[in-house]
Amino acid sequence: ASHGTEITYISADTDMSIGGIELELFAPQQAGDANERGLMCIATLGGDYDVLVTGDAPFAAERKLLKTHDIADTEVYVVGHQGSKYSSCDELVESIGADTAVISVGYNTYGHPTREVLDRLAANDYNVYRTDLDGCVELRVW
Repeated sequence: ASHGTEITYISADTDMSIGGIELELFAPQQAGDANERGLMCIATLGGDYDVLVTGDAPFAAERKLLKTHDIADTEVYVVGHQGSKYSSCDELVESIGADTAVISVGYNTYGHPTREVLDRLAANDYNVYRTDLDGCVELRVW
């Protein structure tokens, strides 16, 4: 805001279009710290290619999202909270239907991505791409 950027606070589910990308922004799923109040969204490309981004949402917020929204048939899952053991709950990983997971993570002292998350993704046959091992991850949608 101090640099003139317009800031919009989302308190209800909101749909937006930006340059051919449809965004379905989900209102924060619970109260609490910044992670609990973070936005989650589905970005849709070409009308039927969906990317789910859950930010730093914890299990409780992910589970609430699953109960209140139909997010099945997602093609790509951007793994929550850099692969923290407190994100990417079993129910989410199992139900969204994605076959590709992208973990945006660099060197850290938290152990991200955690073995728990990597095991959940492997158990559900995800192809996993990690920025710490694979560098820049680029997905092309045709």
